[in-house]
Amino acid sequence: MSTEKQYNYIAKTFTHNGKRYKVRGKNEFEATKKMVLLQQKLESGEAGISGKMTVGRWAHEWLETYKKPTNGAKSYKNALSLVSN
Repeated sequence: MSTEKQYNYIAKTFTHNGKRYKVRGKNEFEATKKMVLLQQKLESGEAGISGKMTVGRWAHEWLETYKKPTNGAKSYKNALSLVSN
């Protein structure tokens, strides 16, 4: 006899920039809400780091997000040349 609970989830899938995403919810409303929120985050660039993100891509995003607004143009270009090589 198993004491594990069985969960029934509703899954929603969508594609963004050629990559497939999947969200799950306990019901249709929750799954749709999660899907819309993730789509909005992807469109605005707020989506977090995925397990498949390379260090180089992360470094470029870090530079764009945190260093470009606070550093001068020359400092930014120097840092960009370091992560691009």
